[in-house]
Amino acid sequence: MAVHQAPTRRTFPSVAAAVEYAKALPVRELMAQLSESEQRQTWAEIEAAPRQFDGPNGYESPCVLLIAVGTK
Repeated sequence: MAVHQAPTRRTFPSVAAAVEYAKALPVRELMAQLSESEQRQTWAEIEAAPRQFDGPNGYESPCVLLIAVGTK
């Protein structure tokens, strides 16, 4: 098996849209372990951190995709 890295960027119209997307991911299960006030504070911090990538064309999130290839 081989794993290849593919640098890419995810784009969203805004940081807020990216945070809404993140709320639908499995991270919500982790957040469920926090109190309501802890969740609000954590989401505020999550939304504040990527503001450096917010630009005139929206929010661009640098990421790396891992592509695994195997043979039988």
